[in-house]
Amino acid sequence: MSTRSTEPISPQRALQVARQAVRWGKREGARVVVAGGLAMYLFGHTRNTCDVDVLASKPIGQGRYYHKPIAFGGSTYLVPLGGRSRVLDVIIRDDDARPLYASSIAHAVKVRGVLVADPEHLVLMKLQAGRYKDLADVQFFLETKQVTTARVVALARRIGGQFYASEVRRGLHRVRDQMRAERRTEK
Repeated sequence: MSTRSTEPISPQRALQVARQAVRWGKREGARVVVAGGLAMYLFGHTRNTCDVDVLASKPIGQGRYYHKPIAFGGSTYLVPLGGRSRVLDVIIRDDDARPLYASSIAHAVKVRGVLVADPEHLVLMKLQAGRYKDLADVQFFLETKQVTTARVVALARRIGGQFYASEVRRGLHRVRDQMRAERRTEK
């Protein structure tokens, strides 16, 4: 049975869960950074999220809330809040994406009292995930001019070299082409 709720969590409740993760991180000496849907909300996107995603520099959390491991690194916790359990994914990448996530943690910005992965890092993570909602998030950042292709590609080059930067540029161009096509069909 899946613990993933399809019911959205309010931004206020999601922030409470994120702040709990930050407290756990402080106790463990880990840096904890908000990512995912809550990060998108904190940067002005109105889409819903059903869980809270945080990046951590090392393992955190309370054993009694532990639920299961995340395949690409980290753990899922069920955090009691408001009479129900909220899903908290603590992501500690142990694969090829590790440099991107480490950079995201190192360059996080403070928003509403919590550290949040900055828009350029979020765009790279979203392009990597490649799901429809992730590409819609990339589109949001481009449309609101919170990122530029040049800044995202330069970050990709610093993290993963020229080949990675070229792949990112192609991904951003595909998203921009999709945005143009959607505008044409709306007219």
